[in-house]
Amino acid sequence: MEKLIIETPSRIHLGFLELDNNSDRLFGSLGLTITNFETKLLLKKSKKINVVCDDINQTERIKRIITLLNKKIDFPSFEIKVLKSIPSHSGLGSGTQLALSIATLISTFADINIPTDELAIILDRGKRSGIGIESFKNGGFIVDGGKIKDSTKIPPILFNSNWPENWKLILILDNSLRGIHGLKEKQEFKNIKKISSELSKQNCRSLCLKILPSIIENRFKEFCSGMQEIQNNTARIFSKAQGGRFTSKKISMVFDFIKHKKKICYGQSSWGPTGYIMLENESKREEIFNEISIFIRKKFIKDLEMVRIEGKNNGFILK
Repeated sequence: MEKLIIETPSRIHLGFLELDNNSDRLFGSLGLTITNFETKLLLKKSKKINVVCDDINQTERIKRIITLLNKKIDFPSFEIKVLKSIPSHSGLGSGTQLALSIATLISTFADINIPTDELAIILDRGKRSGIGIESFKNGGFIVDGGKIKDSTKIPPILFNSNWPENWKLILILDNSLRGIHGLKEKQEFKNIKKISSELSKQNCRSLCLKILPSIIENRFKEFCSGMQEIQNNTARIFSKAQGGRFTSKKISMVFDFIKHKKKICYGQSSWGPTGYIMLENESKREEIFNEISIFIRKKFIKDLEMVRIEGKNNGFILK
C-alpha cells in the first residue's frame, strides 16, 4: 500500500457521573462526537521515518506515539504528514484522536490487525473516559460506565445513539486560553476530596430518567434538563481547580447572559476552555447565535470564536 489517509472527528466531553475517589467505580462519562474539527493525516512509504508538521509540539507528540507503538509492533519506514489537526488542550479530545489515528495508519500500513481498544491501551488512552475512543470508532452520543479503581481496562460503552439531526449546537472557543492537561490534570483528579453520594445519585437519575429516554424519544426539553444538572454538578466539583465554574471567564459571561433562556443547555467540554450550547432547532440556534454576537460586541469581549456545529454519527474514515 503506497499511501493512506485518515480523517477522525473531535468530541465534546459533557460531564462525569461519579467523581468520589472512595467509590469502587469511578468516572462514567457522557460525550458527543461533533463536526468541524478534525484530525487528518497522510501516511506514505519512505526510506526513513519522517514527520511533516508545522507545529513543533505536535511533531514531538507524534514521535512519542511512534516510539510507543514501535515497542509493541514492527513496521516499515514511512512519512506521516499532518494535513489538519484539532486544537490541542481545548477540550475537544485532540490527544486521543491523534494517537488512534497514527496507530490505525501504522498498523494498517504494516498489515497488522490490532483492535482499536488494544491500540488505545498501548498508547495509554482511555484512563478515565472511553468517550474519545468510541467517538473515533463510531461517533454519536455516548455514555460509558466508568472503570473499577486501578483497572487498566477501557471504560465499557453503555449507550451509543445517533444525535438527532434537528438538534443543533454552538461551540464557543476562547483562543486566549488552554485547558488543564498533563501532570496538573492528574493532580487535580487526585485533589478531589470525598463527595456526597447524593451527587452521583442525582447524576444517575438525570441520565437514566431524563437524558437517555429523551434522546431516544427526541424530547429536547427533558434532555436539556438532565444535561444541565450533570454539567452543573461537574462544574461545581472542578470549580476550585478552574478558578470558577468555567475555565474561561469570558465564556462564563456569555453563559450568564443566556442562562435564563428556555429550551437550551450549556456547559464546558472537559477542562475547557471550550464551551457548548445545545439548541432545539436551526431557528433557535440562529436566534441565540445573533444575540450572543451582539452581547460580545457590546461588552468588547475579545478572543472568543463562535462556531455552528452538528453532532456527528460516524467515526474515523480510512482511505
